[in-house]
Amino acid sequence: MPASAGYEFDDLVQIGAVAAIEETSSFDPSKGATLGGWQSTHAAWAVRDEVARQIRRTGVAQMDPLPDGFDAVDADAPSVEDIVDRRLRCAAVIEAALALTGRQQQVLCQIYGEGMTLAEVAAAHDTEEAAICRSHGRIIRRLREQLAEYA
Repeated sequence: MPASAGYEFDDLVQIGAVAAIEETSSFDPSKGATLGGWQSTHAAWAVRDEVARQIRRTGVAQMDPLPDGFDAVDADAPSVEDIVDRRLRCAAVIEAALALTGRQQQVLCQIYGEGMTLAEVAAAHDTEEAAICRSHGRIIRRLREQLAEYA
């Protein structure tokens, strides 16, 4: 990436995704880590390394655009590191959601995106409400475990 280029969210996600894929070959489950945790750690390191390289090259890390509501000259504006950390958290949430099965993604979208009740989701899946409730609980626990480092 040229020194004059700014960072967009997709740039950071791509840098992290490439690192996660490349580091899969060095994963060793006998060391107690999960593959997702291993990949997430390496993705975060890759993004931080890239931002650090740009800071060394240019003296600043350009991130286009700044999130809405932030003025680049405002003394109270968040630091570049804060913005990168926020974007890394967003990327981690997306990565964790994409790691769910299609049905799990659908259940979350129905509950949180469409505002359906558990009973409505159960009817849509032709199953019992208790089964959807248990499934929802497992999904939330899984996401919380995957995103624990960002809590």
